[in-house]
Amino acid sequence: MRNLLALFIIPFCLIGASAQAQVPAQDKAKAFRATPKARKTFRDCADCPQMVVIRSGSFAMGSPDSEVGRGKDEGPVHTVAIATFALSETEITRGQFAKFVKQTKYSTGDKCWTYEGGKFGEHDGNWSKPGYAQDNKHPVACINWDDAQAYVNWLSRKTGKKYRLPTEAEWEYAARSNTSTARYWGDNPDAACRYGNAAD
Repeated sequence: MRNLLALFIIPFCLIGASAQAQVPAQDKAKAFRATPKARKTFRDCADCPQMVVIRSGSFAMGSPDSEVGRGKDEGPVHTVAIATFALSETEITRGQFAKFVKQTKYSTGDKCWTYEGGKFGEHDGNWSKPGYAQDNKHPVACINWDDAQAYVNWLSRKTGKKYRLPTEAEWEYAARSNTSTARYWGDNPDAACRYGNAAD
């Protein structure tokens, strides 16, 4: 789908290979065991993404049967251990992606998938013309998984470091930020618009 707005990049060789391991399930409220430490950031080149080091720890992935709005694919709750890794501080921007396209002559095509009116649809457009106004600080839009892979492979060649997309567990671990509620802001889904740009 050409609807990946939040592309986060991880160099795992800088700190060590990312890993996850299944361990016996624990109470969700007690399962997060990351040690809070001062934030460490870095860049591998002047126009590379700003990276944030995410310390190792564990968290309860999935949701209990009793959670309101729970999807059938969200369980069972299980504890996942995460090794230290680094994650892009923000989504990859239109400006960062534009530099990649300019240097490599990469083409994403001329079709863009969006979710509107409760369904997915294809329209004319690409990352440089998504169909709405953007500047270079906005997250890149209208790219797919192959486009994201091409970008991270380019970053790897450019820096000599290994960049890749995060796993689902790594992304959730970082996004949860030491919380145990249904969402990082709490349990109320109706508060979503105060905290993020949601589909509804």
